[in-house]
Amino acid sequence: MSAVELKDVTKVFYGEKGAPISALNKINLDVRQGELMVLVGPSGCGKSTLLRMIAGLETVTEGLIEIEGRVVNRIPPKDRDVAMVFQNFALFPYMTVFENMAFGLKFRKIPKREIQRRVGAAAEILHVSELMDRKPKELSGGQRQRVAVGRAIVCEPKVFLFDEPLSNLDAKMRTQMRAEIARIHSQLRATMIFVTHDQTEAMTLGERICVLDKGIVMQVGKPMELYRNPKNKFVADFIGNPGMNFLKGRIDRIEDRYIFVPADVECPGNSIPIVVKYLETREHFPKENVELGVRPEDIGVFDAADAANEPATLPATVEYCEPLGHETLIYLRVGSSLLTARRPSDQGELPAGSVRIRIDLDRIQFFDPRTQQSIQ
Repeated sequence: MSAVELKDVTKVFYGEKGAPISALNKINLDVRQGELMVLVGPSGCGKSTLLRMIAGLETVTEGLIEIEGRVVNRIPPKDRDVAMVFQNFALFPYMTVFENMAFGLKFRKIPKREIQRRVGAAAEILHVSELMDRKPKELSGGQRQRVAVGRAIVCEPKVFLFDEPLSNLDAKMRTQMRAEIARIHSQLRATMIFVTHDQTEAMTLGERICVLDKGIVMQVGKPMELYRNPKNKFVADFIGNPGMNFLKGRIDRIEDRYIFVPADVECPGNSIPIVVKYLETREHFPKENVELGVRPEDIGVFDAADAANEPATLPATVEYCEPLGHETLIYLRVGSSLLTARRPSDQGELPAGSVRIRIDLDRIQFFDPRTQQSIQ
């Protein structure tokens, strides 16, 4: 049985003059039992609204929300058996860590012995046992977030909901808390839905990822499935840091082979051969106005003089380099397009000026510029 199932879920808000504003449009999503599902997308895409609808904090305009087979559209939040962790921790400043974690249980009139057991067990999981008598102001940001997670754990809900819980932490603490949440999920094997705008969090945490944009589901899949086989340009660009590179151009046929010719790189011989098997089974493959997509790590950068006669290379100009320690990002101008290449920092002197680039033909994808969809 699915832990959470969304069927054609739609949310419409109304502006000051009654004009409808569509926040979510016919969302269909199946969250499996014990899964950590990540909802990711840019600000305003509807991910937090969707989470709040599952929690019961927002009403559903159309469609159904089911939790373990039960339709919950008209069931109040307290009876849905879900627990939510918010972005701002939402701890009571005058209560101790123990009192904050136990508050929901006391409200539900759980026996004191059971409260002690649940809070103690959650504190052990979260490594906050030694902090039980402290107030929130005496805790670091990461410790406060652990307490907020603990308050959800003690409720033993059917579904955990996380609404961008790490966004108020610094970069190092975010990395640590990502590892903590992954460890907690592995230990509890509970169903979790995690909202973030950070694709790095999505890639590292999610067993599956749901990518949203403008209230529409763009793609759902495992992290590497979305990374290597995006269904559209939005997912290709959003998933990955940096995102996928795109080159506009056309596909020509020369005798028994196909080549990709970049739109604004007109020097003789500057084309990329394409394996025939990529095209021969695609009757409706557009022969003009396509976009070639390639990941930064699939672009090789070479000295222009050394690679001038090499096949499948294109001329480029290095705009600037960004050393990141373990790797360097190289920003390249190819015609009017700006591409990013990634390479290990130990590969020697950084390129400068005019260079040639080689694209890994086993890793390319094509997109239809009209529909933005992948051509597969």
